[in-house]
Amino acid sequence: MFWTDPFDEIRKLQNEFNRFFEDFWRRRDFAISPNISQFSFSGFREPLTDVRETDGEFIVTMELPGIDKNDIELNVTDSDLEIRVERKEMLEEKRSNFIRSERSYKGFYRSLRFPSKVIPDEATARYKDGILEIRIPKAEVSKKTKKIEIK
Repeated sequence: MFWTDPFDEIRKLQNEFNRFFEDFWRRRDFAISPNISQFSFSGFREPLTDVRETDGEFIVTMELPGIDKNDIELNVTDSDLEIRVERKEMLEEKRSNFIRSERSYKGFYRSLRFPSKVIPDEATARYKDGILEIRIPKAEVSKKTKKIEIK
């Protein structure tokens, strides 16, 4: 008699679903191209991000080409940086007896945790030519030594 695990088919199905959703999120920017009257993938990718650490600060550089600086929201705490970008576009074309109206939305969210405390009130950001640069000074770490008495 041949015995098969009844959950094998369920595991196979679960793997297929996982692969489907992984592919979907990789290509999540399914949009209507304004130059072509059919659907296409626009190839939007997550921005390239570099984080550098110097003796006194963290420097975060991010490529955001084609984004208006007013669409960028930055929030910083003493240990985290949150970057949120939302861009909405609307294309409307009118001809006699014909109206085409299309909307697209591109969003991005990124959260970074720093390995040491930073000073949020002294953080600065600059956006030029599609490059966002954020500088966040490190908080001074107390190097005082305190002797602890054992009781």
